[in-house]
Amino acid sequence: MEEVYIEQPQGFENFHFLNHGFKLENALHGLKQAPRSWYDKLNTFLIENSLTLVKLIPPFYTKREGKDILIVQIYVYGLIFGAIDECLCKDFAKFIQEEFFIRLQIKQKG
Repeated sequence: MEEVYIEQPQGFENFHFLNHGFKLENALHGLKQAPRSWYDKLNTFLIENSLTLVKLIPPFYTKREGKDILIVQIYVYGLIFGAIDECLCKDFAKFIQEEFFIRLQIKQKG
């Protein structure tokens, strides 16, 4: 397997070794199986955290909280999610960022 190195991610810098990078133990990006591995990991995580899989193409997930519903749709390397209640969206964004260390671009309508 090819060795993959990355720059130190923002927020995870080692200030004693700023000119060093990180060797990835489990590199996914660029591999043929990357989309499937990403989907499997995310699917498991969402279901374990009370989201319900709706089997459509492409698949999406729902979570009900009172009268509101959160909808999450997975794409190859990304997510689209929304809810009427802004707090539900913010909570989900924080929750997913903490688990996967991803950056989110959040757009609000309305």
